[in-house]
Amino acid sequence: MASHQMDLVFPADPETGDGADEAPSGKSLYLSAETARAFDPLVRKSITEATGDDARFLAHLSKHGESSLDDLEVELGWDRKRLKSVRDRLQRSGSVVGHGLIFEDDSSWYFAPVRRWDQVFPEPTATQRPFHELIVAAMRASVLAPENDLARWFSWPTPRGVVDELVEEGRLIRPGPGWLAIAD
Repeated sequence: MASHQMDLVFPADPETGDGADEAPSGKSLYLSAETARAFDPLVRKSITEATGDDARFLAHLSKHGESSLDDLEVELGWDRKRLKSVRDRLQRSGSVVGHGLIFEDDSSWYFAPVRRWDQVFPEPTATQRPFHELIVAAMRASVLAPENDLARWFSWPTPRGVVDELVEEGRLIRPGPGWLAIAD
C-alpha cells in the first residue's frame, strides 16, 4: 500500500484508492481517493501561492519530476537543514508528497522520492466550496468531534460560517453543545 508523507493532508494512492501517512503525532491515517480530492483545490492554491524557497523547490520538482532528498540537496545547492525546513512546510499544505521509507527486503531500505501534489493527482478537482467538502470528508472519518477541534485539523484557516452553513444544509448536526457529527 502506498503512503504519502504529509502532516495534515493524507492523499490516497490514485491507482488503488488506498493511502496511509505518518502524522506528526505518530498516528497513521487512511484516506480514500475521494477524500484526497476534497483537499485538492486547497493544495493547488497553496502551490500557486508559494513564494521564495517554497516556490523554488516546487519549480524544481515541476521541471525535473520526482526527486530524492539527496538529489534536491545537490541540485538546489541547499544544506540539509534548509531542505528539510522547506520540505516540511510544503508537506503541511500537501504541496509535496512522498511515500516515506521503502523496504526492498529485511535489511535494505531507502527514502522514496518526493513529488508535487499535482504530479500525484494531475486532474484538478472542481468545487465551488472546498472548505465545505473538506470538513464533511473529515467529519465522515471522525463521526463525532468537538467543534473547537476543527481549527486544528487543517493547514488552512477555515473561513467563518462554513460549519454553520453545513449545519443549516443538514450535512452536519450538533448533537450537543460544542459537538459536531455527520448528519447522514
